[in-house]
Amino acid sequence: MVDKMHSDNLSAKIAEEMKRLLQDKDHPDSSFLSARLAAERFNCSRQTANNALNILVEDGLLTRKAGGKTQICRKKKAIHIACLVEVDLKRFSPVAYYKYAHVINILLQNLEKNSVKYTIFSFKDLQRANFSPRLFDKFDALVADTTFNDKNSLQLINNFQRPKLWPWPTQFLCESGNQIVFDVMAPFCEIFRQARLHGIRKCYLHYFSEYFLQIMKNAMIYNGFENSDQVVVEYNECSQLSGYKKGLVLDYAPDILHVTHADYIAWGIFEAFTDRGGKPGDFHVTGSGDTESFGIYPLQQPCLTSINVPYEEGIDMGIKLLLKQINEKSSVSEVVRMPGKVVFRESAFYDKNKKTKKESKL
Repeated sequence: MVDKMHSDNLSAKIAEEMKRLLQDKDHPDSSFLSARLAAERFNCSRQTANNALNILVEDGLLTRKAGGKTQICRKKKAIHIACLVEVDLKRFSPVAYYKYAHVINILLQNLEKNSVKYTIFSFKDLQRANFSPRLFDKFDALVADTTFNDKNSLQLINNFQRPKLWPWPTQFLCESGNQIVFDVMAPFCEIFRQARLHGIRKCYLHYFSEYFLQIMKNAMIYNGFENSDQVVVEYNECSQLSGYKKGLVLDYAPDILHVTHADYIAWGIFEAFTDRGGKPGDFHVTGSGDTESFGIYPLQQPCLTSINVPYEEGIDMGIKLLLKQINEKSSVSEVVRMPGKVVFRESAFYDKNKKTKKESKL
């Protein structure tokens, strides 16, 4: 066992020296690309030399063909991806902007981690180029933000014939390209199941997307809530202020659950209910997005029951899929479904008899 460990360590050291010689910018040396030559050069057994060469094969510096012939890998052309991301401060509240920028940062860090070149395009960049189909000719792939959903942008993106990815956890399927889809049905089913267990009989559904409203209604019916138990509240904008205004006039009681499309609305409702004298346990409010996991606490306390989206995991899976398709020259679209998870905090199903905060992930 000791001899094997010594041999493995020696192979690793020899592999490092080989790597240094091969990558020497002034005088690269490749005179040892066989087990026999390497054994003579580094004064070791052929097996140790062979293991060292195999290490460089695994690292992608060498290739070995049938018959044991070893060659230096040709330098691969760098992958270049066009990133269509839109960060318009006028369109987002400060909290939403912070979260959005954080997700974009995850995307760009992932591309850098995989040694991928990227160029960022805003909507104005596309507009200045008059949405020319030649704009992305030099790129191997596209990564497109779902805010690029106007007619001209979609036509430009859909006409791109190489691999493309919509990386955000969206709730609708795009016409073409790989897509990460945030599955909210399962976590909302868990929320409504918990509501039943806590004796809740009436639910207010706060939404600003018909698609999302349908998901919530289906989850309610699946868990025993009838249409007569539902009160639908529509929003024209997703903001804390809009939720606060509604919260000043809506009913709240321990047997009512307020389910919202987004955390920003839920925070507003929560704040309005507390301003009206309510406390956790007197009302139940849930959000979607788990913005508190980003370190944002508009109410200065981590209190909101919400649905967590695995952004990093989803984007990592999406980029790996995209790079695989680039290397295989494939543009067949796939959907990566990312299930959300409920994070229970004080704003819903809070037990007043407990002095400590109830917070757990399912």
